[in-house]
Amino acid sequence: MGFLLKEESEEKQKLVREYNLLREDVLDRSYKMWVITIVLIVGSLLVAAAPATQSFPLPVLSILLVAIAFILHSTSERISAIGYSRLNALEKQLNITGPTKMYELEIAGKWWYALRRNTAYILFITLIGVYLFLISNVIWVLPLVIAIGLVILYVKEREPYEKTRVQV
Repeated sequence: MGFLLKEESEEKQKLVREYNLLREDVLDRSYKMWVITIVLIVGSLLVAAAPATQSFPLPVLSILLVAIAFILHSTSERISAIGYSRLNALEKQLNITGPTKMYELEIAGKWWYALRRNTAYILFITLIGVYLFLISNVIWVLPLVIAIGLVILYVKEREPYEKTRVQV
């Protein structure tokens, strides 16, 4: 009997260690992603503000920097969603209810949380629209890109990646 309790205790300790490591990994990834995004966005603004040359349109480089930030940000969100899925499974195994209850009762479904979660995408959409306008000098490009981006964002919010993943 004592042997079973010791094995059960060791298994629980392993799960707690996994939970803590995974939680730190998700939080660390989020922090690093925001730092990288800020550097790329500021870089794109500096490039766009630089004196233009005839041989190379600088807004193209700005769009490339924003596109890289967008790709890194969206893939990081997907990786974090996978991590959160595992964290939720570990919370169930360890009978940890606080974080999930707090999220479900106080955060999920709130308009301000959706806005906060999508602020980076709104910035990416706006910057891409502005840079395409700078390249083309056609004013309707800016509202068209913003409208298309907001429609895509709306579709993304209707079916977030976390909900479309198969639960393990």
